[in-house]
Amino acid sequence: MKRITCIILLLIGLLFVGVKYHELQEKYHDHEATIMKLKKEKSEKSIVISEPQTDSNREKDDKTKEILESFVYSYVNFHSIDDRNQSVMDFVTEDCQKENALDVKVHADFDSKGTIESSYQSISDPDSFIVLGKEESRGASHAFLMNVHFTNDKIDSYTYKYMAQN
Repeated sequence: MKRITCIILLLIGLLFVGVKYHELQEKYHDHEATIMKLKKEKSEKSIVISEPQTDSNREKDDKTKEILESFVYSYVNFHSIDDRNQSVMDFVTEDCQKENALDVKVHADFDSKGTIESSYQSISDPDSFIVLGKEESRGASHAFLMNVHFTNDKIDSYTYKYMAQN
């Protein structure tokens, strides 16, 4: 009798686990489909709000974007923190150098390789940019977000943050 009860309880337990597993699989596939749909919608949508630009404005924007890309590339591709800090000094103002301690030697030697995924310019403040990318350092891969603000073709301030990954 005890064996029959144990077998019945075991079968009920297996049935319950099977149902829950199936539900979790459905949820996972639903979430995956939603993410793919959102990515597709994002790639299809493009918002272009701009005022007519003169040639000088366009040249200034191109120069600013070139400085931004060079700065971020130098910031995420280095062999040591001291090398990185030295390579970005030309892009930033003196206040920014002091604020981010770029002139302080830290002797942290490790490699980092990174890429820029996308960059966005603020509509309300044309001197502010957000850059998204990926960085690999110390054996780990991280997505990053960098917020950069320009003043007179120099970077006045920036913040660098790692983003949570699922």
